[in-house]
Amino acid sequence: RFIDISSRMAPRSLARLSASSRASIAAMPVCQRLLGREAMVPGLRFPASVRCLSSEALAQRQIPDLDAQDEGQSSLKAPQTKAASGGGDEYIPVEFSTYTAVHPKTQMAIDRIMNFKTASKVQHQIISRLPITGDIMVKAKTGTGKTAAFLVPAIESLLREYEKDPERKLKGRSVGCLIVSPTRELAKQICSEAEKLVKFHGWNVQSLIGGERPRDQLNSLARSRSDIVIGTPGRILDFLSQQQMFAEMASKTRLLILDEADVLLQMGFRKELDEIIKLTPADRQTFLVSATMDRKIRELAPVVFHRGFDLIDCVEKGETNTHLNVKQEYVQVEYSQHFS
Repeated sequence: RFIDISSRMAPRSLARLSASSRASIAAMPVCQRLLGREAMVPGLRFPASVRCLSSEALAQRQIPDLDAQDEGQSSLKAPQTKAASGGGDEYIPVEFSTYTAVHPKTQMAIDRIMNFKTASKVQHQIISRLPITGDIMVKAKTGTGKTAAFLVPAIESLLREYEKDPERKLKGRSVGCLIVSPTRELAKQICSEAEKLVKFHGWNVQSLIGGERPRDQLNSLARSRSDIVIGTPGRILDFLSQQQMFAEMASKTRLLILDEADVLLQMGFRKELDEIIKLTPADRQTFLVSATMDRKIRELAPVVFHRGFDLIDCVEKGETNTHLNVKQEYVQVEYSQHFS
């Protein structure tokens, strides 16, 4: 039971314990104290014990030399390992229920629909800053839960706008938040996440992606609320420049989010992004999310942000840009078999 919980809460420390028999044996008395008499004290939470035992301090404990003990000696040796001396605090997951700045209806959706109990590192770094009233640039790995990380503050920003203009909230006909995604697949994924998060707010999420009939999307915009609109650059720009109804709806957009901005630029959408930025209100709030901060992103930033912005860097120096737990694979086949 202890290993199961600690492996989720502090995998790096657990790996150090597993790698060294000396560390494991030295930790035994600590385990017994934490899980024994003290664990029976009313109100003591078991995860707190796990955090204590799995802390960085444990990796730096002086471990008795077992060989020396066998010879009757009492000397202590402190084994030096890269894991122990590498530095850096291990992130301890924070429960979503502790974020008091998140609206209760959003909290309910996170808990009941999404079944999220604790926040990932990127989610904590962004959500803990609420309320976010200015522009932000977020550097975060793919596969770390960044979609929910920027959707939660986006919902909070939209709630503030609705408080200022109750009539706008009632009608829901203007675009509250516009999210630009590089691919249809990612747009659908963001759409799915957003629908879950706004479930108890009674809002609606619209998608504008290529490969689907524009007329159907226009009819949906005319009939339903458009609190959050997610789409690909080509379809969004087409609607902004060619569809007067959508152009008027988007003219009141209060929040623009560019997700996977580095991928958007790599795929050649710079011109589309420039046009979309021009056709949205200058006094909007902007989130730019990217896994890298390369030259193209630095060139885009002055165009996107008309005022100062905060940089939230969730990728430590030397780390890869993709979460290591994201499975990536490819299959080699003959050309004749590509379609199947």
